[in-house]
Amino acid sequence: MTSITKITPETELDIELEALKDDAATQRALDYYLKPAVSQPPQEKKVFVVSDDVSQEEAMVTACEYLRCGVSMVHSAADTHQGAHRD
Repeated sequence: MTSITKITPETELDIELEALKDDAATQRALDYYLKPAVSQPPQEKKVFVVSDDVSQEEAMVTACEYLRCGVSMVHSAADTHQGAHRD
């Protein structure tokens, strides 16, 4: 039977790794690959996005028109049995 011998690691390799341990570039690389939430800013949640070439006034007018159409549809759906017409 052979005896189990302990293999000692090369000391040169350990010295090189210790030198890299406190390096700023090493820390950034580890953060990037192991902690993506730390490396990336949180995503902003948006309800909707308006194109850059549309003015604020035009966007508000369009939003109001959509709301007006939605309210009109709800009223007409609720009043179909009465025959009332609402805008």
